[in-house]
Amino acid sequence: MKKTMAAAALGGFALTLAACGGTDNAAEDAGAETVEAPAEEALSDVTEEPVADPDLAEPVEAETPAPVSEETANEAADNAAADAAEIEAMLGDVEATAEAARSELEGE
Repeated sequence: MKKTMAAAALGGFALTLAACGGTDNAAEDAGAETVEAPAEEALSDVTEEPVADPDLAEPVEAETPAPVSEETANEAADNAAADAAEIEAMLGDVEATAEAARSELEGE
């Protein structure tokens, strides 16, 4: 079985190497002229001036939010406290379940 797996892996490696080949002269494909030319073009001086986009909308000022009443703020705070208490209860349940699972695994 090990010899079959080794032969299959060797065949796969040979095919991989064969797929990578196929050029007559790799030095011509990746020469300095072809690699550096796009970088030189990108770093050349820009002579054009920026142009305004006619489709661009005028900037809109952000609206000032309406003031919040004390009653609304207190209601939001109470809701947040209730949500936090519910999350803490869920966390306690998760911790108890995890502890029971650990105890069961240690007992095996």
